[in-house]
Amino acid sequence: MGRNREAPTALLQAAQHAEPFDERLARDLFLEAISALYASSGTEGTTPHEIGQAAVRSLEAANTGRTSTEWLLEAFATLICDGYPASVPALRSAAAQLRDSDATREELTRWFSLAIFVAQALWDEELFLIMNQRLERAAREHGALYALMVALSSSASYAIRAGRFAEAESRYSEHADVGRACGFPLDPALLEVELSAWQGDAQSTRSRAATLREIGRISGSAALDHHANLSLTILELALGNYEDALAAAQRVEDGGSPGWVVQALPGVIEAAVRSGHPDIAARALDRLVERVGDSDTPWALGALARCQALVTSDPVSAEALQHAAIQHFELSAWRTELARSHLLYGEWLRRQKRRIDAREQLRVAFDLFSSIGAMGFAERARLELLATGEHARSRRDDTRSDLTPRELQIAQLAAQRATSREIAAQLFISSNTVDYHLRKVFQKLGVTSRREIAGVLSSSGDDRALGAIVK
Repeated sequence: MGRNREAPTALLQAAQHAEPFDERLARDLFLEAISALYASSGTEGTTPHEIGQAAVRSLEAANTGRTSTEWLLEAFATLICDGYPASVPALRSAAAQLRDSDATREELTRWFSLAIFVAQALWDEELFLIMNQRLERAAREHGALYALMVALSSSASYAIRAGRFAEAESRYSEHADVGRACGFPLDPALLEVELSAWQGDAQSTRSRAATLREIGRISGSAALDHHANLSLTILELALGNYEDALAAAQRVEDGGSPGWVVQALPGVIEAAVRSGHPDIAARALDRLVERVGDSDTPWALGALARCQALVTSDPVSAEALQHAAIQHFELSAWRTELARSHLLYGEWLRRQKRRIDAREQLRVAFDLFSSIGAMGFAERARLELLATGEHARSRRDDTRSDLTPRELQIAQLAAQRATSREIAAQLFISSNTVDYHLRKVFQKLGVTSRREIAGVLSSSGDDRALGAIVK
């Protein structure tokens, strides 16, 4: 109903009323209250601490074995009551349960946003992918359109970070189709703000972000506000507008939501350093160190090393940290973060007056950004290259640009040997529509069979996108 600030109180009261009669139902409702809490930009009639304490008391009184719901409830109740460091063991236990869980489609849909929060809070990109794939597969098997929309939106975000923008466009295109069928009230194009930010489309990004923030303000939706501000952070960093990037990233940091803060802190640090606010950068780095803790994922270690390199004044330490960041992100799925690490290292080298070394890093950054379509950052890398005395070539992937998002999506499925009927079932369209799009794909790619599609997509870097759906 868009009354997000009232939801946590209503769900807390429901849980307390249910507890004497059905403890498991009550714990489900406590977790619903926490989920509503993180979705809201504020609460009316209760506080996060009150909800967390009530959940802890319910868990302490439990007499039965724990389900995934109870593991999630313990993790988030501990996070609310005792802070992030104290909650890490419980978050890891919840993550292990989520990996091994045979959750139903209803459970996957219900707790999906919290599962993604766990993945982000622990810097666990593998869990992020697993949960996306699991929900999407279950939604397609059951024809659950709302759940499919949630999975498509989250999968698009994963694809963007992995540098697979064409795949993200396909996800958003299908999201829009399903949304229209469901009567989804939000303009689907607004959710593409993250992609337009990475593509360097300033006008579209700022317009979409402003609309999302206004909708978030009216409805009390924290998620819409955070999504808009993180996208603005990316755009303004790419364009070199560091004060604006800092303001947007700090708005997310101040929101305090665990999954969002992890994404915001590196942006706060980079923007603060570049805009001349070392005190802000230092405080944000302290928070980042706390958030990383003893995590050993490439995402966590890469982000921490890169941010430490930005803050340190010792050239030897800074260079070692830059190398470490690149090495960690080379083991990660996040190609966007790998490219940013090369860019920042190249910029640092140029400021150290090491032009030849700087060119090597900046060329890598420019090529990576250009190949994935991150044109704002590519331009930032190009200008840095010019400052070293070298010119950079513009790049364009003709094959990828010629296919529409829907055509690319169908081509990818066909390349995985899915039949027209199987593709139609997965995309909720007719077989005739699939064949229509395939004819256009054949014409644009210059092929005559589905077998040939795989080779063309592989050569353009688009063959990885949708294999998980078919499997």
